[in-house]
Amino acid sequence: MRRPYPLAEFTRYRIRAATRVEIVEPLFRRVLGARFDVLPPAVRAAHAVAHCVVLDGRADVDGPESRLAAVAARLFGLPGAGRGLPVRVEIRRLRDGSEAWERAYPGATMRSRLVPGREPGTIEERFGPLAASLAVATDPDGLTVEVTAARFLGLPLPRMLAPVSRAREGVDREGRFTFDVPIRIRLLGRLSHYRGWLVEPQGYRDLSRHEANPSCRTGGGGARNYPTGS
Repeated sequence: MRRPYPLAEFTRYRIRAATRVEIVEPLFRRVLGARFDVLPPAVRAAHAVAHCVVLDGRADVDGPESRLAAVAARLFGLPGAGRGLPVRVEIRRLRDGSEAWERAYPGATMRSRLVPGREPGTIEERFGPLAASLAVATDPDGLTVEVTAARFLGLPLPRMLAPVSRAREGVDREGRFTFDVPIRIRLLGRLSHYRGWLVEPQGYRDLSRHEANPSCRTGGGGARNYPTGS
């Protein structure tokens, strides 16, 4: 049987242990700085993505204005026309500090990734090979997000093919987060215009406390659960 080494044998080695904790602020707070604190609480909460945010709600949607616009809308996962449609938004912060957004409507799911923009105070939203530069303005009632330029496969899109959008986020009389997002292309017309409200679903767990679980799903995955309230 091998004899254990006496503790004194290790005293001549200077072994130190240290833990490094790196705190990464949510994307919108990093980009907006002090302007983030001007926003109303419901808007700040929607963008305070420590790890994962889940929001459920309802939306009214105006669909595409033309057949070609409908094709483009399907490519980007934009929702079709309807009133009072259930919607779920899931936002995950990735390891590099960017955010993965998923907006799920019946029959359509729009996915994108948000990163800091090339200019100070801006954000870039990426839909696969398409990247849109977003100017973000804040005020005590909410924020405005406007597309200022777009690139496809790294090349600037001509004005007639670039997406046009001036979205608004705010709060309604019931204190719920609200959104109003029109999207069009000059050559094709309206692709979609969706607006509505979102709240944190009942029974939602703050998954920022469960970092081992990378999923936003409140039920641990599986079938999509849409909100049933009105």
